[in-house]
Amino acid sequence: MQNLTYDLLQKIEAAAEKIYQALKLAFGYDPEYYQVNATDFRGYVDLAYYRRLQSELVKQEYTWVGDIGEMNAAELMQRHDNTRTFIRAMINPTHNTSVAFYHLRPRGFLGFLAELKVFDCETEFRPEKYLVTTNAGKTPFDPPPGFDVVYLPPGTAYRTVLKTHYQRLQKAILTWNLSPTPLYNLDDVLAMQKRMQQAKNNYRKRIGYITEEELNRFRVDPEIAREVMYRLRRNFEFDSHY
Repeated sequence: MQNLTYDLLQKIEAAAEKIYQALKLAFGYDPEYYQVNATDFRGYVDLAYYRRLQSELVKQEYTWVGDIGEMNAAELMQRHDNTRTFIRAMINPTHNTSVAFYHLRPRGFLGFLAELKVFDCETEFRPEKYLVTTNAGKTPFDPPPGFDVVYLPPGTAYRTVLKTHYQRLQKAILTWNLSPTPLYNLDDVLAMQKRMQQAKNNYRKRIGYITEEELNRFRVDPEIAREVMYRLRRNFEFDSHY
């Protein structure tokens, strides 16, 4: 693009920065998980939501294995957005699915997201083959190959998420002819999470971090889309975390 006006440059920089931060939050780091104290998040999340779901799942013989945060995502959200959250991780009674839930009140650069109370089910069949069911709603980014993901609408009841996942799980076991990775404790869950995140990060690198179709989902003005794409890729090439 030649002869950029000041206004166009401003639009390009704003769009590129917004999408860059969203990409970086989702795919910009190798995960560094740590355990947290839920009471430290009072005022940022609905702690009653966590307690209620945990209580209901324990009655169904799910096992609570820990409350966790991710170091890099937490730092990025706090620095740019004053947003804090944590994930409560549990394992299902048959020890083949990780169940996690969290509350997110996004602000600032995460403003394209709505407030979310998310419930996820994740099953690993082998490295880079995963079954995921979530009520987080569809994100602007596509999952990598090997990820079979169903995005249920935000607000979908957790029982519906579980029912949907277990129906899909039964079918996957039969059609894929594979056994799920067994999960017994927090270390098992975090190891799976790290494998999942690494697969996502590697995929992002292979495709140049974002596709044109994904960029369109951010409703970038077609006049500046190519320049925004260029700047996004340039930013990641110079990012020390990559």
